[in-house]
Amino acid sequence: MAGKSITLEQITFIGPGKERAVVFTEGVNVICGASDTGKSFLAEALDFMVGGSTLKEIPERVPYASAHLKLNFGEDDQWLLQRSLAGGNFDARSFNGDAEGAAIRLKQQHAHGRTDNISGFLLDKIGLLNKRILKSKSKGTTASLSFRNLARLIIVQEGEIQSPQSPFLTGQFIGKTSEIATVKLLLTGIDDSAIVSTIVEE
Repeated sequence: MAGKSITLEQITFIGPGKERAVVFTEGVNVICGASDTGKSFLAEALDFMVGGSTLKEIPERVPYASAHLKLNFGEDDQWLLQRSLAGGNFDARSFNGDAEGAAIRLKQQHAHGRTDNISGFLLDKIGLLNKRILKSKSKGTTASLSFRNLARLIIVQEGEIQSPQSPFLTGQFIGKTSEIATVKLLLTGIDDSAIVSTIVEE
């Protein structure tokens, strides 16, 4: 499927007089190291910065109040997302080099077809806004595509790598139909908007 991609460039944890950053390279990045060195927390922090609801509290997180995530969508379309580590909404700024644009507020909660939330903002950037995916084959129902459907394909944890099942599936029966529909959309560019529900509303 043709379209824009997302490159994660850098995540920075910021506290009073203190900053810690992890810089990524283009392509696949593998974070490795000994146990209890923060690998899982880093993956969870990236997920949190693209719409996850909460971030695990660990002692090393205490000195930091917020995080910044630099994203590159190509063609000089770079953005900086800022969010409190306590959760809530996002501030987003476009930037080119050191010049930053005015901040826009993005809600945490997904709303179909809207770009005033982190999910819709990111989906719009990669050409997937307003898409729907199959939710139930038997009922013919669909659901709004959220960036949460894609995030688990971008940030893969160790357990998912080691699992014998397909990396595209969580293993939860209730979500299998939507997970397969999401992969189909990514491969073909065709969503499930044309499906007519078999449920008759009274």
